[in-house]
Amino acid sequence: FQAEDGIRDRSPSRGLGDVYKRQGKGYPVEAKGIKVLLKLDDWNTMKIRAKGKKYTVWLAGKEVMNYESESAPKKGKIGIQLHGSRVMSIEYRNMKASPIK
Repeated sequence: FQAEDGIRDRSPSRGLGDVYKRQGKGYPVEAKGIKVLLKLDDWNTMKIRAKGKKYTVWLAGKEVMNYESESAPKKGKIGIQLHGSRVMSIEYRNMKASPIK
């Protein structure tokens, strides 16, 4: 599972908050309402929750994506990725990871 935090012009949601699955699945669901919520020249608040087979993403406090995966693993890692072969950058602040109760 991968929750996008980049902007892709070809996507109606611009890429932010979209779910990406490997093994040829691509983008099974796209985030909704991103164009209205996304601040292009300021900090954005994004929350991602993965609990069981259910994945939820919020932007600016509004739920923008909800997805349930039949093939979700019980355990996994949290990672941050930037594709090095492209001209781009990303900045984070106040990043937290918390166990789900």
